[in-house]
Amino acid sequence: MRGRPQSDETTIRAEWLSHIAEQVGEGMAVANLRGRLIFVNQAWARMHGYSIPELIGRNLSIGHSPQQMRQDVIPFNQKVMRYGKWSGRVGHIRRDGTPFMTEMTTTILRDRHRQPVGLIGFAKDISDRIRAEQAQQALEKSLDMFRLCHQALAQGRDEPGILQEVCDIIVGRGGYFQARVGLIEAGDRNSYRMLAHRGPIPQNWLPGRTRSWRKTPTARALRTGKPVCQQNITGSLGDRLPATEAGSLSWLACPLRHQGQVYGVIDVLSRRPEGFIPQEREWLSQLANLIGQGLIAHRQKLWQNLFFKDLPYQFLLLDNAGRLLEHRGENLGFPGSCLDRLLGKNLSRALPPYISQPWNKALSDALRTGRPQIVEYSLSEGGRERHCQARLSPLGRQRVAVWVNDITRRRKSEEENSRYRQQYQILTDISPVGIFQTRPDGYTTYVNQEWCRIAVLPSHQALGNGWFKAVHPEDRKRIQAGWRRALSQRSPSSTLYRFLHRNGQVRWVIGQARPVRDLRDRITGYLGTITDITALKMAEEELRACANFNQAIIDRCPIGIAVHDGRGRLLAYNQAWQKIWALPRSMIEEMQQEMTPDRLRRIYWYIPEHLPAVIEIFQKGGSYNITDIHFPRRRPGQAEWINQYFYSIPDARGRVDKIVVMVEDITQRQRAEQKVWLLSRKMSPSSGDLEAATRNSGP
Repeated sequence: MRGRPQSDETTIRAEWLSHIAEQVGEGMAVANLRGRLIFVNQAWARMHGYSIPELIGRNLSIGHSPQQMRQDVIPFNQKVMRYGKWSGRVGHIRRDGTPFMTEMTTTILRDRHRQPVGLIGFAKDISDRIRAEQAQQALEKSLDMFRLCHQALAQGRDEPGILQEVCDIIVGRGGYFQARVGLIEAGDRNSYRMLAHRGPIPQNWLPGRTRSWRKTPTARALRTGKPVCQQNITGSLGDRLPATEAGSLSWLACPLRHQGQVYGVIDVLSRRPEGFIPQEREWLSQLANLIGQGLIAHRQKLWQNLFFKDLPYQFLLLDNAGRLLEHRGENLGFPGSCLDRLLGKNLSRALPPYISQPWNKALSDALRTGRPQIVEYSLSEGGRERHCQARLSPLGRQRVAVWVNDITRRRKSEEENSRYRQQYQILTDISPVGIFQTRPDGYTTYVNQEWCRIAVLPSHQALGNGWFKAVHPEDRKRIQAGWRRALSQRSPSSTLYRFLHRNGQVRWVIGQARPVRDLRDRITGYLGTITDITALKMAEEELRACANFNQAIIDRCPIGIAVHDGRGRLLAYNQAWQKIWALPRSMIEEMQQEMTPDRLRRIYWYIPEHLPAVIEIFQKGGSYNITDIHFPRRRPGQAEWINQYFYSIPDARGRVDKIVVMVEDITQRQRAEQKVWLLSRKMSPSSGDLEAATRNSGP
């Protein structure tokens, strides 16, 4: 061991740990000091969208973008080398270019001499948790901005002062890069005057009627009256945002409206890489609506009533003992109760016992920790169940602001989705065909039990690209190429291929896949089926063998046989038939067309007295036999004497389905009979000689 290189010892440790690594739910990777991966488990490969062989020997940078290497990976590894072990968040990138965040713990691997020989890291994908945290932060931030903007409007200062404070709140509390508020003048939406701003603004920023101005989110929001968001824009958008001052930004423009009329706009710019998440856009749009109504109410000295008029929530203000001090908005959480009568009283008394206990606990926790608390509960009102969510946000140590939201629709939607998922799972479990699902990049994420039975492959081995292992080696390259082509063209896929089991058994299947699209017509994955057609294939082989056997018998039969369909068209004939008739190609092509009475007369000209019976067989069915047909004038190679037999084969409804015409060449027999007759004439004595011989004879 002492004489082995460090890389060999690292490899030995990796092999020793590989048995444990596959049991770990998190992604695990081992790299040498040069950054080369020498081991990854299945979870690590699946997390990045690769297979294990594709990662072994590659540099760590395969799982990170250049920016992630500079900002996350290199500083993180430096701390690992310095302290021996380090944990933190590190950005990664999947094979399809999708970035995701992980929680990583990395430790130095050392040999028996305590010399570092490599790094071992464990990673857990926390993308869903980060999105939830962002949504939670957006909610908390928006509620905080609602409260502060309400206070700004309540102070009753002049309008520019209110707007300036709104910009300060959006940038200071919201953490955005820039905020500005402007109003239109004289009802002209192209005449825009900025009244307040916070954050760096170019000195030459003046809205006008230029083409570049009409393309900005601000101009579009004023023109359409709807919020406009543009993510990841560059500073070269017209001459509005010089790149040297702004860099890469996301721009959200929310119009200020009152009674359906647009009279201004709030612009919010963000420098965060993720831009504006949907929850932020919704809350900022609602904030713009409330500020727009509050400004009009301030002008009319009625802002206190209008600020909460269209708010889709119920607002309550409680003291530290739970007594109701103020309420605004629709009565959502206390059906049948008049909140005016509860002013100054403990609000929990109006709640049922099963709700008052978690309500009081959330109130005490909010005051004790200084953090918002959430309580969800259900109430029955007029035979209808209503689901509510109350968010208790402490305002210091003496007050608590409560926002009550009706989440009945959301809860019903969640229950509906759960029921649909359960129904889908039942259908896939009892389906007689194999069902599979993939990501947009073709990575298999689900197979049902029937798929596993057909392929004889466990579900965990079929995930990703593992199902290719069960495909017959002769079909594998073709299937992989066809699947990649369907993914690149974003088109449906349908193909016939075979599964090869370990015991040598072959299963024929038809595989079909269709892209699944969302409301924006974006492909979110593929859904497909495989149908076992092995029995059908075996039946086809048996029928083909039987047909070949019958054809061989017919071809060797000395009697000519021709088969016509129900319309009289020639379908098939054997060699004896062609030899007897010696027909030219043009005559055979004419017989392959539909048999009309005129065409039948033209083809069977040699039996005019039998034509009515033949036509009736072709039209109505039956059988008819004609013997000793002679051709005094014939084509070279054609038979001189024949016997011909017609009969029809009916279908299930009794209609003519096939007509079989059998022809026997009797030329040799007729010639032999004629020779026998001539010979018998020559050998028999004349009648006169016979009488003389009888008369001359005596007793």
